[in-house]
Amino acid sequence: MDASMFFRLIVIIAGSVLLLLTFFMYAKRKLTDGIALGWAAFSFVIIMAGAIRAWSGWSRALALASYPMVFAMGGLLILITFRHSVYLSLLVMKNQELAMHVSLLNQENEEMIHKMNEMEKELEEMKQMKNQ
Repeated sequence: MDASMFFRLIVIIAGSVLLLLTFFMYAKRKLTDGIALGWAAFSFVIIMAGAIRAWSGWSRALALASYPMVFAMGGLLILITFRHSVYLSLLVMKNQELAMHVSLLNQENEEMIHKMNEMEKELEEMKQMKNQ
């Protein structure tokens, strides 16, 4: 196995791991639909970049000694971006949940105001009946 094939295999495995991680995080409800779909598409492109020979010109372009640093920096950048995506998704979901709670509280507040107005009308009617 030559170095080019080895690097392509590493990229295919990394893309597959990223795809599995994306599905796992989506299943655990830590990624929103759109963000998970974006990461799945990105993972698919990474897998294809290693699997399709016409797309793998990158595996012969750099000097052999520079690949570990390129893979380490690229992997680190992808993982940091993925982690930020998870945090962003969690904040979006929490924001939606808070908006739902505020909406329910507003609805409950309107019901209480309506009941209070009805009770005030009944109280006025009772006072008028007592005065007569």
